[in-house]
Amino acid sequence: YKELNFMTYNQLVHFLNKNKLNYKFDKNIFFKYFARIEKDKIFAKRHPYLSKIVNFIKIIKFSKLFFYLPIRIQPILQFEISKNSLNRKFKKISKEAVTEKIEKIRSDFSTEKLDIQTLERSTRLALAIEEICTQNQIKGGAFNCHGDVFRFNSEIGVTACLAVTELAKNNISFACTGDLPAGIALTIGKEIAGSSLYCELYQLDIQGNWLLVANGGEGDTSIHGGKEDIALLPEDHYMGENGPGVAVAFDIKKGPSTLLSLTPISEPQESWRLIVAEGEIIDSRHTGMEGPNGMFRFDSGEVRSCYAKWCDMGATHHAALIPGHRKKELTIAAAALGIEIKFV
Repeated sequence: YKELNFMTYNQLVHFLNKNKLNYKFDKNIFFKYFARIEKDKIFAKRHPYLSKIVNFIKIIKFSKLFFYLPIRIQPILQFEISKNSLNRKFKKISKEAVTEKIEKIRSDFSTEKLDIQTLERSTRLALAIEEICTQNQIKGGAFNCHGDVFRFNSEIGVTACLAVTELAKNNISFACTGDLPAGIALTIGKEIAGSSLYCELYQLDIQGNWLLVANGGEGDTSIHGGKEDIALLPEDHYMGENGPGVAVAFDIKKGPSTLLSLTPISEPQESWRLIVAEGEIIDSRHTGMEGPNGMFRFDSGEVRSCYAKWCDMGATHHAALIPGHRKKELTIAAAALGIEIKFV
């Protein structure tokens, strides 16, 4: 773990006890470890002793024994959803399941601008992804809709914006555009604040001293401000082979907020840096964007200099917006993860 810059089991337990934090370890993190050992030779190299134990257990055909191994040797898991597995799951979703889910969606959101075919296809995709996440105990990640798995896949052919929105209700946070660091930042934010919105920092208003925070039509609706109803719209910004997906649009709750970004760093050693900026959502008024949007004002200074600091610290293109001022909690999280943290 040291070469991956993760804390050891003993270091983590020491930190938790020292700070008098309540905790327990989840043995389900072992899920899918067998498949990873077989497919990922680099991963197997990083866990040589555990790889031998896994192979032995497979030979004796007693895989349940694996879940009784000590937590301290647990692996760090990464799971990749293949195009074929997604297509198979998409096809298997029943019409009855889609109809039932649509009824729930219509009770939660305004759907007047959607035709039934568009809503059905995106709902089927949301159910398929939800099943994959449940079966594989996925807590978060990233989709890349702009390739042959989603938009340019003849079987699916739409974006996964509705899936991202529905997964967030189950505390599963996904970023878009394959941005896995943003997906990790969203997951950290969701665990800490209960809401975590995938976003981009679009434009500075120098005179008004605020920054436009928005995205292309997906998001955690628990951060909704209630100024207007949450609306589902055709995702016509990013058309696929089978037409538009479903985008979600809403105003963001006013009040104290925190932006965070996770970025890889190479010095003084290969690791990660969490970049944090506390501020306030002062309003939401850009309804023409057809996506979640809000106006963020930095607490630490004027928008031009604060945004420059944000960029200079290495923040990635996408960020997570969470409600409340969360400097203290994020500092503890960074320490527990053994990563660097910087504040704007």
